[in-house]
Amino acid sequence: MKRLAAVVLISLAAFVAAMVVFSSPERKGCPLAADTNRSYSSRFEGTVSMGQPTHVLRVSRSGRPVSGAAVCINTEMIGMSGMGYTAKAHELNPGRYRVGFRFAMAGDYRANVVTRKGTAEVSTPLIVKVRRASTQSRAGSKRVRPKVRSSRRR
Repeated sequence: MKRLAAVVLISLAAFVAAMVVFSSPERKGCPLAADTNRSYSSRFEGTVSMGQPTHVLRVSRSGRPVSGAAVCINTEMIGMSGMGYTAKAHELNPGRYRVGFRFAMAGDYRANVVTRKGTAEVSTPLIVKVRRASTQSRAGSKRVRPKVRSSRRR
């Protein structure tokens, strides 16, 4: 009887935790899934790294830029379910949308770009490889390594 009570209590706690996570403000406004349509494609423009505060998404349908759509993205680090981001994107010009968030860790993220245009809501899955923020010189040719001095006194 005590085991059954413990299982029920743990199950209830897990259910409440899931409700909090999936109804948090970060997840509201951007569905976790929508209809898929292979004519839509999405990708990040350029290299994605930890140090970037904003990123540019390219969204197209049948190879043509999608303009005037409401675009948002959900991401979750593969293997670490707590490392996820959700953001609405703002159109820069046809097919290019700026999204503002900073990745906290390098690694592979599973992303879901949701594009709403008219009554259609389409989900485009993609994998994002986030690189470590590099410390480069202004010329960009060399990596700057800080000098480490020994603190031992002789």
